[in-house]
Amino acid sequence: MKTLATHVAAAAVVAMALAAGVTPAVAADGVPEMILFDDPYYSAPVGEEFAGPIRAVVTDDAGQPVVGVEVTLSVVPDTWQGATVALDTYSAITGADGAIVVHATAGDIGGRAVLRADVGDDVRTGAWMFMRPPGFRPGEQLAGIDAEGEDGARHNLRDTVQKGTYTIVDVCAAWCGPCRFYAPMLRDASAKLATDYKVDLAIVTVLQQGANAGEPSTRSDAVAWEESLELTNTVLHAEGDSDSDLARAAEFFLLDDDAGVGQAVPTSLLIGPDGTILDRVVGAQASVEEIIQRVLDSGAKAHRPKAPKPDKSLTGERVTATLDGDSASVVFDPSGTQQYEQTPLGILGHRSDDTDPSIAVRNFSFYEPSGLPSSGELTLSLERLDRTDAKEPLTSSTLYVWVTGLLTPGDFDRQAGAWVELPATSVKGVTTVDIDLAALRIPYEQALRSGEYEDYGTIGELTDADIDALVANIAGVEVEAVFARK
Repeated sequence: MKTLATHVAAAAVVAMALAAGVTPAVAADGVPEMILFDDPYYSAPVGEEFAGPIRAVVTDDAGQPVVGVEVTLSVVPDTWQGATVALDTYSAITGADGAIVVHATAGDIGGRAVLRADVGDDVRTGAWMFMRPPGFRPGEQLAGIDAEGEDGARHNLRDTVQKGTYTIVDVCAAWCGPCRFYAPMLRDASAKLATDYKVDLAIVTVLQQGANAGEPSTRSDAVAWEESLELTNTVLHAEGDSDSDLARAAEFFLLDDDAGVGQAVPTSLLIGPDGTILDRVVGAQASVEEIIQRVLDSGAKAHRPKAPKPDKSLTGERVTATLDGDSASVVFDPSGTQQYEQTPLGILGHRSDDTDPSIAVRNFSFYEPSGLPSSGELTLSLERLDRTDAKEPLTSSTLYVWVTGLLTPGDFDRQAGAWVELPATSVKGVTTVDIDLAALRIPYEQALRSGEYEDYGTIGELTDADIDALVANIAGVEVEAVFARK
């Protein structure tokens, strides 16, 4: 998330003061030299009081508060539509802290005005007062905003909401890095919702500013935004005018009612099919999945596809690992050789031994070089897809599991393994071992301390520190299953 104030904060107060006809103060020692409001921005819905009192402090050339000074207050209405603010007082005397406090109520017209505070002798300041009309917050009908798109055509934001379609309005700026990160995620979430859940999600971009912070966006900015990010949605822009309907509307979308909260981009609003704003999220969401869940949680009726039926033509043996809800699986060729395959979850392995005519031996494994979690559950299973082999029963209801620990995470050159025995199930050709990762460390540590381990000559005699490190850095497990041949 980027805040516009981040880029302009140093000049914001001066800029607002100039907008109010203010000049920087130069004062002699011992007299008021500066007056500043606590915050440069204040925002409220039209017709409502601004949250909290509005406070300004008068200081001298040493930065100390000045007591007993009269401060004159005035409001400069918005030249756009005449929006203004009503104050409970237009004159106040500074207290012991050098401060004056005023309460303000937004007028009935949306826009921004300037609140001026004047001590005299050119000691003045100003603060922006934003009056937000309906149509920009959850629970309200989305505002109708006329703007030009990247295609050069006129669009009304309210009309972009189609019956039966959810819409995310993405308010952003071309200079904003997180905005560039977020826009393709919205595109991908829309595509995935359509294919996986049969939910239509439209995206509309409100590009408030161009490549330079503070400058209103233009059509060329909108075209560059769409092309560089490979977007296909409508991109509305400010037509190079900071007083355009879009530029002003973006302020209402962005500013919070908490005093001093600046314009944070990206800010997105989820709109329901009837045009109601369902939620408002400040900042970029972390993932496509998070965006999808946001839409589904809003009440979108998802039609999740049925799971495909198993392919009975498959041959081989499928190893599956599930770790804290995330799964990965690989179908291996039971050729007898040791095989490994990298997956997003970790490394899955398989090895078979059919040399003994009375038994079939299968080893299946899961490794994560950076280390398994210290707690949680790991489920490791072997599915024998050949339906004849699947009828062969396990010779025991418990299986031996080879646990591998590393002295240093990721370094398999210094490892120690030991066998532990765990319960297993075998149902319809699927052999499963559920492993409590916290409990697993207990028998593994006991095996290490009793000397019942194998380090392949990489470590030697284990010290207490070695054992502690190995137990803390368990990197994988390998299950050995023995089936009785018929």
